Amino acid sequence: MSSKVLSAILALTVAACSQAPAQDKSAATTDTAPASELLAAGTAPNRLSAEDDEAAVRAAALALYASYSDLEGSAASDDVAVFTPEFEAVWDRAVGGPEFAMDFDPFCDCQDPEGLAGANVETVDVAGDIATVGLTLKWPDSSPRKQLTFKRVGGKWLLDDLSSGEWTSLHRAMAEAEPGSWGIG
Repeated sequence: MSSKVLSAILALTVAACSQAPAQDKSAATTDTAPASELLAAGTAPNRLSAEDDEAAVRAAALALYASYSDLEGSAASDDVAVFTPEFEAVWDRAVGGPEFAMDFDPFCDCQDPEGLAGANVETVDVAGDIATVGLTLKWPDSSPRKQLTFKRVGGKWLLDDLSSGEWTSLHRAMAEAEPGSWGIG
C-alpha cells in the first residue's frame, strides 16, 4: 500500500467521522470511526491537555483501521498527511517511489483485508511528542496485536512506526532494505 493510498484512506475516514471517543480510556474500545473534532484538535498548533492528546492519538490510530470497513462514497485527498516525513521517505524508498505499492499490507498483515472489521485500541501512552498505541485487529478468527508509534509534527499526530509479530520496527526494516525491494509496480 503506498503512502498516497494511506493518505487517501485517512481522508476518507476524516470525511466520514461521526462517533465520539469512548469515555472509559482504561477499557478497550470498539470504536471504528474517530471523532472528526478530535482529529481537528490533534492538528492544532497549540499544546493539548494530556486527555486531549490521548484522544487525538486514539482517533488517529482508529482512523487508519476504520477505512478498511468502508471505502465507498467519499472523496479522497492526497494532501492529508498520515506518516511522519521520515517514515514516508523510507516507505517510498523501500517500495520504489510513491507511485508503487506493496503486494501485502503491513497494517493488517494481509494481502486482502476482506473480513477485517477494524481495530480495538487497548492502550495509549503519550510522552511529550511521542505516543504509542497498542491495539488488536478485529478479524473473524484471530486478534493479532499491533503497536503504532506516532510523533507530533507541526501540531499533528503522524504515524512513525509499526510493530507486529513480523517486525519489531517496520520503519527500521524499510530503512535497511534495498531501494525498491518491497514494492511492486
